Amino acid sequence: MKELLIENGWIHYSTGCPCQSLPKYYKHPDYPDYRIVTKGGFGIIKKNGVEIFRTKDIEQFKAKLEELKLTI
Repeated sequence: MKELLIENGWIHYSTGCPCQSLPKYYKHPDYPDYRIVTKGGFGIIKKNGVEIFRTKDIEQFKAKLEELKLTI
């Protein structure tokens, strides 16, 4: 998922606590309301701090990014 996010302009800005499987946080300057978290194989999309999508399947994750128009 990391490669997909970087290809689409998402920037890694923080890594969380190891006690929570080292979640990695991504943001995008064109989509300020959204944050993406990768954690334990999951891709999690949040809008304004509220989780709106979670999956371990890369194809579902990619399809959701495209549906929400969060790709370049």
